[in-house]
Amino acid sequence: DVERSRGLGDVYKRQVYDLTGVCQKIYTIQGEVNTIDLSYLLPGTYILRVEEEGAFRAQKIVKL
Repeated sequence: DVERSRGLGDVYKRQVYDLTGVCQKIYTIQGEVNTIDLSYLLPGTYILRVEEEGAFRAQKIVKL
Protein backbone atom coordinates (compact mmCIF):
# COMPACT_ATOMS: atom_id res chain seq x y z
CA ASP A 1 0.00 0.00 0.00
CA VAL A 2 1.58 3.22 -1.13
CA GLU A 3 -0.44 6.40 -0.79
CA ARG A 4 0.52 10.04 -1.26
CA SER A 5 -0.48 12.56 1.38
CA ARG A 6 -1.85 15.94 0.35
CA GLY A 7 0.21 17.83 2.95
CA LEU A 8 2.44 17.40 5.97
CA GLY A 9 -0.44 17.97 8.40
CA ASP A 10 -2.69 15.32 6.84
CA VAL A 11 -3.35 12.21 8.93
CA TYR A 12 -4.62 9.06 7.24
CA LYS A 13 -5.83 5.83 8.79
CA ARG A 14 -5.38 2.31 7.39
CA GLN A 15 -7.14 -0.68 8.96
CA VAL A 16 -6.53 -4.30 7.98
CA TYR A 17 -9.43 -6.74 8.55
CA ASP A 18 -9.67 -10.47 8.01
CA LEU A 19 -12.74 -11.85 6.26
CA THR A 20 -14.50 -12.52 9.57
CA GLY A 21 -14.44 -8.77 10.25
CA VAL A 22 -11.75 -8.86 12.94
CA CYS A 23 -9.38 -5.90 12.78
CA GLN A 24 -5.83 -7.24 12.52
CA LYS A 25 -3.93 -3.94 12.59
CA ILE A 26 -4.55 -0.17 12.63
CA TYR A 27 -2.07 2.29 11.18
CA THR A 28 -2.23 6.06 11.67
CA ILE A 29 -0.01 7.65 9.06
CA GLN A 30 1.19 11.22 8.71
CA GLY A 31 3.49 12.51 5.98
CA GLU A 32 3.99 12.63 2.24
CA VAL A 33 4.62 9.05 1.04
CA ASN A 34 3.81 6.03 3.19
CA THR A 35 3.91 2.28 3.04
CA ILE A 36 2.52 -0.20 5.50
CA ASP A 37 4.11 -3.51 6.42
CA LEU A 38 1.81 -6.48 5.85
CA SER A 39 4.50 -9.14 6.29
CA TYR A 40 3.04 -10.25 9.65
CA LEU A 41 -0.17 -11.49 7.97
CA LEU A 42 -0.68 -15.18 7.37
CA PRO A 43 -1.59 -16.24 3.81
CA GLY A 44 -5.21 -15.39 3.10
CA THR A 45 -7.60 -12.68 1.96
CA TYR A 46 -7.91 -9.39 3.81
CA ILE A 47 -9.67 -6.06 3.46
CA LEU A 48 -7.69 -2.84 3.70
CA ARG A 49 -9.92 0.05 4.80
CA VAL A 50 -8.47 3.46 3.98
CA GLU A 51 -9.69 6.70 5.54
CA GLU A 52 -8.59 9.94 3.87
CA GLU A 53 -10.10 13.37 4.40
CA GLY A 54 -13.24 11.87 5.96
CA ALA A 55 -13.86 9.50 3.04
CA PHE A 56 -13.49 5.72 3.21
CA ARG A 57 -12.58 3.13 0.62
CA ALA A 58 -11.81 -0.57 0.82
CA GLN A 59 -9.36 -2.72 -1.11
CA LYS A 60 -9.07 -6.49 -1.14
CA ILE A 61 -5.61 -7.89 -0.41
CA VAL A 62 -4.65 -11.50 -1.12
CA LYS A 63 -1.48 -12.71 0.56
CA LEU A 64 -0.02 -15.89 -0.85
